[in-house]
Amino acid sequence: MAELKSFGVVGSGIMGRGIAEVAASRGGFGKVVLQDIAQPQLDAAMKTIEKDLGKLVEKGKIDEDAKAKTLAAIEATTDASRLGDCDFVVEAVPENLEIKEKVLGAVSKAVSGGAIVASNTSSIPISRLSGFVAEPASFIGMHFMNPVPRMKGLEIIRGLHTSKQTCEITLELGRRFGKEITFSKDRAGFVINRVLIPMLNDAIVGLDAGIGSVQAVDRFCKAEAKHPMGPFMLSDLIGLDTIEHILEVLAAELDDAFAPAQLLSKLVAAGACGQKTGRGFYVWERGRPPVLNPEVAELAAEPATEEGDTVGRRAWLVMVNESLKVIEEGTSSVGDVDRGCRFCLGHPQGILAALDGIGQAAALDSLLAAEREFGAAYKPAPLLRRMLEAGFGGKEAGVGVYTWNGDEASGVNPVLEAYLA
Repeated sequence: MAELKSFGVVGSGIMGRGIAEVAASRGGFGKVVLQDIAQPQLDAAMKTIEKDLGKLVEKGKIDEDAKAKTLAAIEATTDASRLGDCDFVVEAVPENLEIKEKVLGAVSKAVSGGAIVASNTSSIPISRLSGFVAEPASFIGMHFMNPVPRMKGLEIIRGLHTSKQTCEITLELGRRFGKEITFSKDRAGFVINRVLIPMLNDAIVGLDAGIGSVQAVDRFCKAEAKHPMGPFMLSDLIGLDTIEHILEVLAAELDDAFAPAQLLSKLVAAGACGQKTGRGFYVWERGRPPVLNPEVAELAAEPATEEGDTVGRRAWLVMVNESLKVIEEGTSSVGDVDRGCRFCLGHPQGILAALDGIGQAAALDSLLAAEREFGAAYKPAPLLRRMLEAGFGGKEAGVGVYTWNGDEASGVNPVLEAYLA
């Protein structure tokens, strides 16, 4: 396997500077080129990296020598030709097809033959982006989680042209970075956004219909589902415009049921895109806890109620349903889906393990009830019914998606694993 000695990142925004920091501090690279067209952006990125490393020194996680070595390894430059000696380059520019086409074309011209080029895209198909590079077999998706230095999850996506060697090198690099890897085939939303974004959209649909309130739903999802934060606060952190874009990709490739909620599109059109614009479902002010954005009530079709259970449970069911579809269609494996939920989304356990805990029969009944009340978007995934028919009822039955020894999962159900292979 090829030895990687130098690493490049194109784009010095939040994601790019985080990737550069991890490559220099944990990847073992003596040279990390951080390239951008804007010098002020590069200057700000280096200040942020230095500040982040300084915090690690204060916490005793690294020493001053390690901080100095990491900073010395990073070369911030506006000169794309400096990428020429890099063995591996990650593109981390905005999620815009035209921008990525321009950047990936320039990277291909700059790097030498045999260099691997990766995209940090969260939604655009890797096979589509591969048309912009000179060597599609050496092109792959490498979707980091934000903030990159702190989040352990990493999603790696293989395109139609991506070679086996490129996959193996990228997987090994991810391990060097200390990441827990979710592997996905090239399908809209990959794994993480495929299971997460429809759940967020469903919560917004419920809010628009007056079934719950922003704060009540967020409280329920934290308290009952044990998620790090509720869907509305998470949406604000991701960016409402980003969520709308991903949903448009999902709807175009998979089904119109993934179309963005009307309230979501109204907020984006009003410029309320979340924390980055100062307002989304909440109003964000530096140094102060977020408060509700009054625009939400003005734009919603129905007034909110102080109830969070219905929307919270329904959104969770959407996540379960999409996860079952992902494994049945072969986009990813049981282990990868649940690893992604734990390390990319910060959930205490994987969504499929959580399904076993609830029980397949209870999940099926709840989805059928939601389908009757709210429509075909909640039609249960075929695999859910098949598992029940096969006697795989979940934790209480001793076998579901996993086999169970009391409260401990002892591995993926081998019969199901063979069926999905």
